[in-house]
This record gives sequence, C-alpha cells and structure tokens, in this order.
Amino acid sequence: MQITPEAFDDYAVLYLKGEFDYYAVKTFEDELENLKKVGLSKVVVDLQFVRFINSTALGSLVKANRALGGHGGKLAVARPSTFCRDIFERVGINRILSVTQSVEEAVATVRGANAKAAKAEAAGDDHDHATITFSSVDPKRIELFLKKPKKGETLPASFVGRMIDVSMDGLEFTWNGGSTGLTPFEMGQMLAIGTEWRVRFPLPMYQRGYCEGQVAIQRVEERLDGVRIVAAFKKLDPEVKTAIARYREDMAVLREEIYGKGKPKSDDKAKKR
Repeated sequence: MQITPEAFDDYAVLYLKGEFDYYAVKTFEDELENLKKVGLSKVVVDLQFVRFINSTALGSLVKANRALGGHGGKLAVARPSTFCRDIFERVGINRILSVTQSVEEAVATVRGANAKAAKAEAAGDDHDHATITFSSVDPKRIELFLKKPKKGETLPASFVGRMIDVSMDGLEFTWNGGSTGLTPFEMGQMLAIGTEWRVRFPLPMYQRGYCEGQVAIQRVEERLDGVRIVAAFKKLDPEVKTAIARYREDMAVLREEIYGKGKPKSDDKAKKR
C-alpha cells in the first residue's frame, strides 16, 4: 500500500492507495508515529483509492483514533471506497469513527469545526458486496415453477439474492423473486426445505471477494416482499472453509476492539436452527 502524507499547521492528511491489510498496518502506524513526533494529532485518512481493507486494518484505525484522542486529537476517515464503505456499514465502525464524503469535511471534523459527517459516496465502483447468486442443482426444478419461455428465450440459470450472514455451518439470504413474477409462497415452494443449490456469495475482507459452494435449504420464511432463506453447506472447498473461519475470527476480534472487552463474541459453533 502507498501512503502519501500532507502535513499542515495543526492537522495532517494521509492519502492511502492500494490494499490496506495486515502487511500495510505497520507502514500506517509508522506514518502516525512520524506525525506524533512533530506534534500533529489531528489526522484525516483518505480511503478513496483503497480497493481492499481487512479487519486488522480496521482495528488499526480504531486504535489510532483512541491513541490520538489521548493526545487531544482525533482521526476521521474521508471518501471511503465502495468496498471500504460496505465493510464499515457491516461492522458498524462508522459508529466509532467519523466518516465523511470529502476531505474538507473530515478536516473540519478533526479540527473541531461544526461540520456534519455525511455518508460516503461511491467512488466509481458499483459492485454490490451483498449480492449472492444461486442456481438449482436440478435444473428441471426451475421448469416446475417458472412459465415456459417464449420462442427464442430461455429460463434463467441463476437468481440473485441479498446476503445476510455466513458462518461455518451455512448462510442466510433474502430473495425478492427478481423478474420471475413468483409470489412469496411460490418462491418458498421453489426453494423448498431439503433442495440443493449452488451458491456464489461475497465474503467481506476476503482477498478473492467471493466464494462458491453447494447448500441444502434448511428453513424458508415467507415475507411480504419475498423470502428469507437459511441454508446449510453441503460442499465447500477447504480454502473457502479456511477463509470463512478466518473471517469469523477477525470479526469477533474487531467487534471486541470496537465495542470493548467483555462483549459477546461471534460464535462459530453449529447454530441450532
């Protein structure tokens, strides 16, 4: 990761570019130490060009904010990329740090000016990190529920839902039916308990960005706008299992860092459904 510092009379801006991960944290902390040596404890961290961030890096931002606060300073994040903003919202880190849509707002925040932190805008990346795609192991099942396509058209091979959670046991997601025209009841029938589906789902802070596997539906909850699904993993590559385990561990550590000691940690043991 590349860090470009800009120091002013009573504050500094750190422009980060690249991947803010475990290996980049030491460089980030060294930059903060350099600023501390010259008496600058009000720091803006610009994340506009950070394409990847993990829990170690998020923890370092939280720790830096606390450390700077102990010296009468403050840390604010400016212009987080879409990837970073999505992670912030999932973890709840924007409850701890000031996150703004511009460097100017962040500067006003650390300097104590009356500026209101705003939600970060997308930085040209429209990828949705909460999207999950799923397709039936038995394609003929789709034919039972969707209308026969017109001449020249084909039935959809996969569907798109919204990711809720992932654990070592399985995952949860919602589906509004897309353009299928199915009612929530019909969606529930198509995604019946016991049916198996291939899934491609996001894993926040995972370098590859997504994982693939096969699941069996365990629970279906009908809603006014669609269905909520709980599915158990049936097939999963060892690499993906390791990634999920690491993600759950990192999230537990990060939440402890954000909310303090003694708070409940994420539990990766089998959930009772």
